[in-house]
Amino acid sequence: MKIKLVPAVLKEATEVIVREHYLHRGRTMGQIAYWIEVDEERSGVILFALPRMSATYHGYHPMELIELARMWLSPSIQGQLVTGKDGVLHAPSIASAAVGQALRRIRQDWNVKYPGLPLIKACVSWADQEHHEGTIYRASNFREVGTSGGTMHGSTTRKNGGKDQLNEDYAHLKTAFLYEYRDSI
Repeated sequence: MKIKLVPAVLKEATEVIVREHYLHRGRTMGQIAYWIEVDEERSGVILFALPRMSATYHGYHPMELIELARMWLSPSIQGQLVTGKDGVLHAPSIASAAVGQALRRIRQDWNVKYPGLPLIKACVSWADQEHHEGTIYRASNFREVGTSGGTMHGSTTRKNGGKDQLNEDYAHLKTAFLYEYRDSI
């Protein structure tokens, strides 16, 4: 089983995320998306974005962080078993393999797309406790750094005349995970 990341056109990737991901919405601000190909077939998507924060987070300025904001894998590749070289059946680690590949290349790709922004020093992500436990993040060497959420933030109107979207999942508790880069690009 060969797992490969391929740069995605953001509009196409967002359409898949809105249709298939449990949140049914994309992201805003700076973004990069990748298709997850399994044996050369498009089987999922990973989306990175600037995190929606303005305060320093675990010692990192918000512009030094990138967020693994969305990941979706087709149900057709989930729960598969493959026979290893030793003849034993096991579940392939498609998600963590894809995340690992993405973490190795996102900083370089981000720097090319957004050359005026600071070097990415860490990747943050949140596991919505209503939907998953963060197993993929743990398997991808993220460290659990706390819990957030559990409240409807924002208001229905903004000072500039816009409107906040008060999504139901804002009230869910989320486990926060951080992947810290130890080297330069």
